[in-house]
Amino acid sequence: MGLFFTLITVSSALLTAYPQHIYINEETRIESLKFLENNTVLLKGNQVSYGTGDVIPVKGRDYIRITGNQIQIGEKDFREGVRAVTASYSQNVLFMQKIGSVPGNRPFQIVVDNSVLNIIPINNTIYNINAAVVGKSGSNSYNVQFVQETVYINENSVMYKLSITGETISVHLVGFDRHKTILVRAM
Repeated sequence: MGLFFTLITVSSALLTAYPQHIYINEETRIESLKFLENNTVLLKGNQVSYGTGDVIPVKGRDYIRITGNQIQIGEKDFREGVRAVTASYSQNVLFMQKIGSVPGNRPFQIVVDNSVLNIIPINNTIYNINAAVVGKSGSNSYNVQFVQETVYINENSVMYKLSITGETISVHLVGFDRHKTILVRAM
């Protein structure tokens, strides 16, 4: 029991070192959150204003802390947030398997069972993530930045580790869950 608890603790500590740096605008959708214009978010059916330093709960222990930084991507303005990434007991970062590598400058797709993750480059370090479940309506859509050359993404009960080295992104599955379908392909 002590070893299992230690593994979970180490895994959680490693994940806190790699929060997602996300960029939010009115097109951003995360779990039950729908971001609106004028720094407002639809949270559990209620429209709520947010500002610098505010913490927006996502699900479970996940949250987004608004940093107040703003950037422009193309002609659109985005606000920066830092999203905590939490794992289930089976999503331990000590258990990873590489499932593929792709060029970092091209869109690609990861399919794990019925979870589909589309990853589209915006620039050298910012990528749009669009996550969906086959057969369900709606999807999550947000932009993440590779701040430390590694991004952990936990979507639809599957955790991914994306690492960028030069012009290549390596894709890993995190944890010891078994999956029937695993596919990484260019779009």
